[in-house]
Amino acid sequence: MTLKELSVGSSAIVTTVGGEGALRQHFLDMGVIPGAQVAIVAVTGGVLSVLVFAKDLLVGIVVSVYILARKETFGLHTRKLLYSLVSAPHYERALRATREADRIFSGFVRGKLLDSLIIGILCFIVCSILKFPYTPIIAVFVGVTNVIPIFGPFLGAIPSAFLILLVSPRQCLYFIIFIIALQQFDGNILGPKILGETVGISSFWIVVAILVGGGFGGVLGMFIGVPVFACVQELVKYLMDRRLRTRNMPTEAYAYVGRAKDDPASELSTESRNPHD
Repeated sequence: MTLKELSVGSSAIVTTVGGEGALRQHFLDMGVIPGAQVAIVAVTGGVLSVLVFAKDLLVGIVVSVYILARKETFGLHTRKLLYSLVSAPHYERALRATREADRIFSGFVRGKLLDSLIIGILCFIVCSILKFPYTPIIAVFVGVTNVIPIFGPFLGAIPSAFLILLVSPRQCLYFIIFIIALQQFDGNILGPKILGETVGISSFWIVVAILVGGGFGGVLGMFIGVPVFACVQELVKYLMDRRLRTRNMPTEAYAYVGRAKDDPASELSTESRNPHD
């Protein structure tokens, strides 16, 4: 082999090695490194979110314990402040309104927790009967996310259905059908029944409060829309009943059935509008 052939072969080897190195570098630049960066950012963001949530949870627990330990002192100072700002009748009204709001909000929270507990238990029983995989995890997840009105069952059903899909697509289809039926039962029967009794408003107004609250405040507005609406309803009812009592009129709604026909004032106003009749 001549010197010229050796130099040509060496150049070919160098070119081949250089091409493979460039290809490898291009693969790293276009595929591995960006993917690794995205994964690192996602993992870091998830860890930071967990740490922030843990910090907020710890602070909330500490503050809650402190407030519960000194609730009598806080109550006395609040009453002292109210007495210094308003008169005794206004203080009694403010205290009555605060107690009513506390009853409504606490009743809603207890009712929603009871509703979620029942849904979680029903989900566990049915999933056990149908032999779905990951039954305890799915039941807990569906029950916890059910606290969120309207969208809660679906938020819990999507990852649960994905877990079942990894095992059996047919069981995943059965699970989706079951979740739809469970959500209909909860939204139309169980939820309005429990929340209607604890909060004191009908099923129709519960749906209206959830829709209006969701439109203004998203998920948080959907959650607090029902107790806020119940408080407003109680305030309007109190003001309306007080005005009717000052006019010596009954406060029951059934007392006004057909009252417009029998009311002398309405007849007098009708005659004044038609003097020639």
